[in-house]
Amino acid sequence: MKNRVAGVIFAPVIDRVYAQNNTKIVTQLEKQRVSYVLIDRYIPGVLSNYVVADQWESSKTITRYLWEQGHRNILLAVVSGYDGVY
Repeated sequence: MKNRVAGVIFAPVIDRVYAQNNTKIVTQLEKQRVSYVLIDRYIPGVLSNYVVADQWESSKTITRYLWEQGHRNILLAVVSGYDGVY
């Protein structure tokens, strides 16, 4: 990295070659000795620090709140096909 940074907050991109593409980025960060943390997901096979939210509990909490506010037509939209990535 030309301009030295203290660290990187990295949100890995999910695509068909998720692990392969993101592992390349992490490898470059490690070669450059740049500290990093992954957010929202981890990369299978890569030992690193990551921070994720409990999506299930968050969904239950917001749904309960909306229900208590009188909302009855509540939709949860999710993307399938990436089981085991989170």
